[in-house]
Amino acid sequence: LNVAFEKEILIHYTFDAWNSKTVVKAEYSSSVSSLRIDKFSFVLPCCPSQSWILELALEYRVAGKIYWDNFGGGNYQFGIHRHVEQ
Repeated sequence: LNVAFEKEILIHYTFDAWNSKTVVKAEYSSSVSSLRIDKFSFVLPCCPSQSWILELALEYRVAGKIYWDNFGGGNYQFGIHRHVEQ
């Protein structure tokens, strides 16, 4: 939804089922003018444990309004398991 030139994308994420959360700002990376879309990127730190669930939701601020993308209320969820070679 490319409503206006000025916009802000915030990523709200948690590793502990929303007992705590962190917010990071996505940075503009490029445009695809033929599709009228902008691309943004962000980096999240990795949790120190071997396995965890990452949940996140996106906040889009544009033209004085706020839009949320949280995968229909279920949040985006990623199960992560770090494999350590012996």
